[in-house]
Amino acid sequence: MSQKRLALVPILIIFMLIVVPQAVFCASLGPSWGTYEYGEFAKSLIVPRNSLVQQKLRSIAPVQDAAHFAQNLLKVYEFTSQLAGPRDERGPDADYFRRNWMDASEILQVGRGDCKNHAILLITLVEALYGNTFGNVPRDLVWIVGGCVFEKKPDNGHVWVLLNVDRIQSVSQDAFNLIRDTPLTTGTTTIPVGARPPWSDAIKWITFNLDSLADRIRSLFRLSIIQDGHFYVELEPYWKMSISEYYHKIHPDVELHDQWNSYEYRRNPEATPPGTGSVWVSSTTWRYGDTVAWSAEGLTPNGVVSVMIQGSWGSVQFPDVTANSRGEAGFSFVVGTNIQGSGRLMVIDRVTNSFLMKDYTLAQEAARTTTTHPVTYRFFSLPEECRGQQPSSNAHRDLRKVIMIEGVGSYSTPFSVQLTPGRTYTLTCSGAVSWDYYGIGGWKSGQTVQYTLDQKFNEVAAFFASTVGIKKGSPQIVDAYWIVGGVRVTQAKVGQTVQAHILVKAAGGPIEGDLTIRVKKDMVLLDTVFIYGSTHVSLKEGESVGLFLSFTADQKSDLLFRGFFIHVDFTSWENSWTMPSSYPPRLKVV
Repeated sequence: MSQKRLALVPILIIFMLIVVPQAVFCASLGPSWGTYEYGEFAKSLIVPRNSLVQQKLRSIAPVQDAAHFAQNLLKVYEFTSQLAGPRDERGPDADYFRRNWMDASEILQVGRGDCKNHAILLITLVEALYGNTFGNVPRDLVWIVGGCVFEKKPDNGHVWVLLNVDRIQSVSQDAFNLIRDTPLTTGTTTIPVGARPPWSDAIKWITFNLDSLADRIRSLFRLSIIQDGHFYVELEPYWKMSISEYYHKIHPDVELHDQWNSYEYRRNPEATPPGTGSVWVSSTTWRYGDTVAWSAEGLTPNGVVSVMIQGSWGSVQFPDVTANSRGEAGFSFVVGTNIQGSGRLMVIDRVTNSFLMKDYTLAQEAARTTTTHPVTYRFFSLPEECRGQQPSSNAHRDLRKVIMIEGVGSYSTPFSVQLTPGRTYTLTCSGAVSWDYYGIGGWKSGQTVQYTLDQKFNEVAAFFASTVGIKKGSPQIVDAYWIVGGVRVTQAKVGQTVQAHILVKAAGGPIEGDLTIRVKKDMVLLDTVFIYGSTHVSLKEGESVGLFLSFTADQKSDLLFRGFFIHVDFTSWENSWTMPSSYPPRLKVV
């Protein structure tokens, strides 16, 4: 997904990278589970820039800024939780939702759905809210996950959402506190389980005691999983649980089948779930220079144990230790300045691949946040595809460009320099196409930008187009057609859902840029735009991408209205394409 903020709000865009032209999948049964096509199809259902999604988000959260982000996040979750399920358990309505996929805009129109529909809608709204509020949407902010939910009943499959709490805390402490402290759900509830890949098999409804998921030792705070060094909390909008449910409880998941968001699809993902032991820490309020002791029990006897301190600021790793014959481990350490904020002590049992954790507060953090003393900031110049990722994680890809800080000096990246928090600096890097002040959400375009520096966040990157120095091609429309009910057609009936498809190919070199697809009404007096959407494409020479818009034919063709046609504006290339004037290929409505 492009990080660029577009003036035109996009509607449903299906993006599928292919080397040769082939069928473009629509939101129905979908391709075979686990295939490349399935992954591209699943990603395409998440449409945060869709006009209907944006309209609904504005009604849920009228003011979208950092100050309102915490409450807006809760409103989005609660709205999705209120989405109705299928009207029946085993009838045609439930069967329709089990076997058919919909993108988020279609789910909003239908107004109900099963667990995968709830998950698709929630992740779309979360990505849209974060993007509208902070600009860049991190690639690992939020995921849809499919798996089995009970160890003793492995047939009980489910689809839910993972939210990266580290990413949330890095932009909003209030949102993190809300996720952690919202009252939990108690008692029993009726929940649907049973689907397995491709999440379309028969399901069943069971009554489940929510209290049975709670930690036995209430002083323990357990997030759902660790993945790629980040903590995720699991969200259950279909089960209508509190947003904080799985910060304090263990999700009954025992098997992950796949996960995806608008950026990436993963089959059989790896994750570290909570363990069943316990961990003790001598103090949960730390100060620099303090000696802190920890101990854990319930580990694998004589097994390898990894220990780390982790938070939204980063992590500190200790050397591995070995548990004793009783499954116990522990040691003491001194709190150093490499621990840069509040977070969690994590103890990971490498034999069972499970973790124990304890939250702590760094007492000096508040004082450090308000200091006006110089702070060390790090600067990078990176390829554009690194945008949205922490710059220091891509330091090996630095382009060695020169950044000038007005009033300070010019330096070759990567470099570190001491600057004053709270002060606004002007930065210039010749040839840069965009910038990101990581953690602040300060994505900006151009060679020269201004940032007011924050004490807590200290990485800034300039980004450069990846195609610099490479022969550039041009986009070509190699096919344009209409689909109704999965069939290619030349005419449609009033009230039918129609998909306007195009196939764009990179000719003469690679292409990267924005385009807008418009479905227009062919009128006798003046053609009018009926529906449109924008997207960003990036293709190697010879590759193709299939795109479509979905709309409903609203009137019959007559003397004044001949039918529909497709028009494409290649915004970044300053040219356009219009479907030939004959019928077909234009669409007649009967």
